[in-house]
Amino acid sequence: MSEVAVRVPPPTRPAATPALTLAPGNAAPALKTSRFKVPGEGNSAGISVVTKVLLIYLACFAPLALAARSGMKGASQEQINAAYSMGASYGQVIRHVILPSALPDILVGMRIAIGFGWTTLVAAEMVAANVGLGQMVLNASKSCAPTSSSWASS
Repeated sequence: MSEVAVRVPPPTRPAATPALTLAPGNAAPALKTSRFKVPGEGNSAGISVVTKVLLIYLACFAPLALAARSGMKGASQEQINAAYSMGASYGQVIRHVILPSALPDILVGMRIAIGFGWTTLVAAEMVAANVGLGQMVLNASKSCAPTSSSWASS
């Protein structure tokens, strides 16, 4: 009876999982905006493009990383062992077993991250920019705000 050596991939749980889990997904992007000062990027027109991109990246990273992590755990150990016993290399197991099982969760994480990114962008532009969608929303709310003289008294 011959024995088959099976190589088990390293655990997919990163050491940073507790920090990602406890990090608020999109809490107070306005406060995040006031803390970021990119050297050499200060100007009178509000926050720079580099700062906006950094804020959007930080807002999108946690949900995407958590979704990818949960998706990687979706492949069963039996599937991984079966691929190894058929002679697959580590890269082939990642490409043909783990990635296809993780793809639905990664796409859901991308959808959530896009929502967080747009929310952060609009909030950052409302707080610290002079142009952009956030400023357009603020300007529209100011011009459409009812005044005491615009209401008809009965």
